[in-house]
Amino acid sequence: MNERDNETLEKRNVCVLGQGYVGLTLSAVLAQSGFDVVGLEKDDERYEQLTRGVPHFDEPELAKTISTQRELGTLRFGRSTDHPDAGHASAYIIAVGSPLDENKTPNTSIVESAVDSVTGVLESGDLVVLRSTIPVGTSERIVDQIETETGLEVGKTLSLVHAPERTLQGAALRELRHLPQVIGADDRGSVIEAERLFRHVTDTILRVESLRAAELVKLMDNTYRDVTIALGNAFGEIARSHGLDGTRLIQAANKGYDRNQIKSPGLGVGGGCLPKDPYLVLESLPDDTEPGLSAATSLIRDARQLNESMPHIATDQLEAALSDLDKGSAELRSLVFGIAFKGEPATNDIRHTPAKPVIDFLTERGPVDGYDPNVEPEKIASLGARPVTDDDATVTDVATRDAYDVIVLANNNPAFKELELASVADAAPPDAVLLDGWNLLDERTVEQMGLSYVAVGGNMTSHRF
Repeated sequence: MNERDNETLEKRNVCVLGQGYVGLTLSAVLAQSGFDVVGLEKDDERYEQLTRGVPHFDEPELAKTISTQRELGTLRFGRSTDHPDAGHASAYIIAVGSPLDENKTPNTSIVESAVDSVTGVLESGDLVVLRSTIPVGTSERIVDQIETETGLEVGKTLSLVHAPERTLQGAALRELRHLPQVIGADDRGSVIEAERLFRHVTDTILRVESLRAAELVKLMDNTYRDVTIALGNAFGEIARSHGLDGTRLIQAANKGYDRNQIKSPGLGVGGGCLPKDPYLVLESLPDDTEPGLSAATSLIRDARQLNESMPHIATDQLEAALSDLDKGSAELRSLVFGIAFKGEPATNDIRHTPAKPVIDFLTERGPVDGYDPNVEPEKIASLGARPVTDDDATVTDVATRDAYDVIVLANNNPAFKELELASVADAAPPDAVLLDGWNLLDERTVEQMGLSYVAVGGNMTSHRF
């Protein structure tokens, strides 16, 4: 580290507004990197937990890092920019959410409110980092907001960049240190100031040409993933329409053929990013579109709608299977494995979880138990299922604790592959159905054990061997 870097590090007292997944992980890594950090969180419950050193979501190494940095005095938490440490900061990172409303329209009012609180403490020479995921063009409006409220001029007396977060839940702390950090600004000086900060976190900085460019890079990341997932789901549905197993066909198409990386069909897409970010892309596009742009927006919108429909497609498959077994109107006892939106890497995040529509479908037919080794009982209960909370139980213990008519694998936790199917079949009533939302199990083995098997993207007709 050269002398200039030392000077920069010494003056970098950082204030991170918002201690959700994006803000808290960054706060922890910045403190670990030598910065003096105050993280601001308005939510009462989250703030109370953080003051005890307890993160409000699961993330490997996060609790230990927070505890260590709090003991060292490099990480503190506050409620607002009235906190003394917030006023002494020279870098302000906006990491609050931008949720969708009921019409799938992005709501940036939380971001604007956070910026408004920062304008009261900004001074000449400070750096503002917009890290929230926002529609393209939002950063430019925030520049106008800051300049109007402070009299400071971005690019001259104040630096401002958009530096999006792009980490994977379950690997955030590691990825913050190893992933390239995208930085975009409308002036060179702002980029240089932001680089001085992020160089202490990661060795690779990717400059893009503007604020809009940085906003769009983040949205491209998640929209790409959403569209490619949708293509795998589409192939699964096309195969089913021909009476074929889409998952097996995709595996055959990919095997030994490096040009293919087709995703397998799945129960759905959840979390805080993929269900939202494609809508942020669409929000910033003009209404009067040229043909090419119109086709592009249709592609993104249709992919999102297909992914949103996958849990309902799966429950339609389940309903058809139950009808074939003369259980269409019977009261059922059901168990849903996998309440978080994904199981690998593990998380306790239930935002937009595909398990929710499945639970809703099943609760209309009888009691539903829910089990996820990573999700708190109160979160499981909030989705309408009765939590199974035996920490010492194996997945087979859970599946055999009652005579379940329906068992659903709703996320891809590898533990669910360990189900002892013979024991499950022994405990289940005749013609019990197993809905495999992620094709974790072998169809032939499941059905040889006497269970009816329904797989997302699988054959339309259930059969036994």
